[in-house]
Amino acid sequence: MAVTDIEDLREAKTSCDTGKSDTKEEEAPATASKAALGSRSSSSSSAADVAGPKKVEKEEASDSESDSSEEPLEEEEEVLDDVRVGDAPAAADRKSSGDSVASQSTREGGNEGTPAVDDLGSTKLSLSMIDFKLAEGEEDSPSKTRTEKIKELEEKAKKGSGGCSGGCSGCSQAPAVMSPSSAPAISTEPVTTSTFELFKVGIGPSSSHTVGPLVACRNFTKDLVDEKILENVNRIRVELCGSLALTGIGHYTNKAVVVGLTGIAPSKIDTNKMDGFLDEVAKQGTLKVGFGSESLGDFSVGTYKEINFDETRDVILFAEELPLHPNGMVCQALDKNEKIIKEMTYYSVGGGFVNTAEELMDGHHGSTHAPFPHQFGSMAELVQLCHDKKKNIADLMRDNEESLRTPLEVEDQLREIWRVMEACVDRGLAKDKDGDDLPGPLGIVRRAPGMYAHACEDEDPNSMIPVVSGLMDEMRWLDCYALAVMEENACMGQVVTAPTNGASGVVPAVLTYYMRHLRDKQPAHRRHSPSTFLLAAASVGILAKEKACISGAAGGCQAEVGTASAMAAAGLCAALGGTAEQVGEAAEIALEHSLGMTCDPVLGLVQVPCIERNTMGATKALNAVSLVLRSPISKRRAMLSYDDVLRVMKKTGMDMGSAYRETAQGGLAADYEASLQSQPEKWAEVKALMGVKRIQVGPRITPRKVISYEEVAEIRRAIPHLDLSVC
Repeated sequence: MAVTDIEDLREAKTSCDTGKSDTKEEEAPATASKAALGSRSSSSSSAADVAGPKKVEKEEASDSESDSSEEPLEEEEEVLDDVRVGDAPAAADRKSSGDSVASQSTREGGNEGTPAVDDLGSTKLSLSMIDFKLAEGEEDSPSKTRTEKIKELEEKAKKGSGGCSGGCSGCSQAPAVMSPSSAPAISTEPVTTSTFELFKVGIGPSSSHTVGPLVACRNFTKDLVDEKILENVNRIRVELCGSLALTGIGHYTNKAVVVGLTGIAPSKIDTNKMDGFLDEVAKQGTLKVGFGSESLGDFSVGTYKEINFDETRDVILFAEELPLHPNGMVCQALDKNEKIIKEMTYYSVGGGFVNTAEELMDGHHGSTHAPFPHQFGSMAELVQLCHDKKKNIADLMRDNEESLRTPLEVEDQLREIWRVMEACVDRGLAKDKDGDDLPGPLGIVRRAPGMYAHACEDEDPNSMIPVVSGLMDEMRWLDCYALAVMEENACMGQVVTAPTNGASGVVPAVLTYYMRHLRDKQPAHRRHSPSTFLLAAASVGILAKEKACISGAAGGCQAEVGTASAMAAAGLCAALGGTAEQVGEAAEIALEHSLGMTCDPVLGLVQVPCIERNTMGATKALNAVSLVLRSPISKRRAMLSYDDVLRVMKKTGMDMGSAYRETAQGGLAADYEASLQSQPEKWAEVKALMGVKRIQVGPRITPRKVISYEEVAEIRRAIPHLDLSVC
């Protein structure tokens, strides 16, 4: 039953969808039944999003028939016994919730003072995630029946994933709880995210798939040190689930896990040392895990223990999503007897922000500082504050940041953000990099250096190029700057998350364009520093993060490049002297015309269409500002507000199929893979390089065990909305 090809997953998924649509007229094929058992989750995706094996011998009866017949139950018993397939090693037994205790210490990724995690810390909330200790009669509460326990877990899952009231928790997207036709709830609570939480220095190529998992693993090892259990750790295992698994190799999530377990912060990583460090770990088969290092590979500072570590064995990829967000992961520490002594579940919710399961269910934003002096929960409230306080958006945002740190610290951090952005642009434009290959099998080469050199040359007046350049003069600079950043990002270079790494080229491109091409054309008294641009941009990005989402895995590329385009439009409009209303309108236009953009990275790499899409986001931002600032004052008022468009973006993301939300299973990614299948040798090479065989299909049920007919029937009755006969 091994699934060895991506096309097997896709064909099985297709047969699942067919079984669903035809279920009223005929019996669902056994393929659908097995896929249903292999893909149950109370998260945003449907059970058909991750298909199981495509080849079976029997057909299975419908759900209503199976309740009165033992024959289909017998087949379900067989499937549950062998539902996990793939070449990676199986995960070990789940332990009791007592093994999952969250640290009370300060965390990265926006997490601070995290409470202890109970059963929900292991996210055993849907049928596929239920602790199968229950099946062995080892219930945490003997007084509760299995049915009562399952119902309790299901109710907690529904309660925790049903809205956006908690900032980052809005990224969880829960269509299983909310009717697709209903309007999504937008919280009116004041935002709490800091500008310096939104803009973070890290490494490419992805904030949610590289920086987030790195931070989660760093938090985990910090807990091991703080709780004084590191000395008892013999092995660490990390399970990547959902989108983290399906595009993990292309996003270098597996590499980020290894680096994160050493306890180093993303901003401290020298990317030039990455490959050498990872090669040495693979060669030695050991890894020093712990916390405190300020330099990759330097363990002279901090607390560390060397353990046996094999990335291909200890980093496991599961296609199934965890309940609360498509980007879920589980970190486990095991002792010398292979007993789990600590287990934590994390969700990388976009932009490098990380939450535990309990934090998401409690609506935890990740920020625990005192309330800002200027509180706003919408763009409308922010604009009104500007009128009331007679200040612009950037000044209000600066006041808020100065309530957390000194004015000098605020300005220094803003300058550092701009320094890293500009340095990334310049590295990407370096002549000696022209034509260099980007990582992976796509054959993409760097174009930014050559395009920039060409843009700077004096053109032959007899050629057609000056005409084209005259028409597109502004676009060529934006193209160069955005490409430069994204080509650096694709190579795991140092970038600023803005608001994500997959969209990290837009804001730097537009800001660089302003600083190098527009600022000097302004009257001296109207020129603004990068700080004005960044603070105005941050207000827009923070609202998107807390009121909708900025994760491609939850909302598609509209949430990433769309938000980045809105941020860049707001920043440029503010730098050009736009009013608070104009800043909001520029952001609205940029985001409005990004709605519906899917996230379908080819082979899971942040290259196609991601690199060029950032150039589109940058030019869209410039166009939005032009539309606002050039409109007659009496006609400028937009029909839609930025708040309206955020609400629509959230709803659109909820309605978007998981194939188009950073899983590389639909759109351009699926089309490219289909074209490769006519070249068997190349296709086999690509699959091996991208780690396709490492992806396991089916729920994370360990150990595999046969359950009785009565137990299956009881599970059915306990979860009536789940139809096991179709996807």
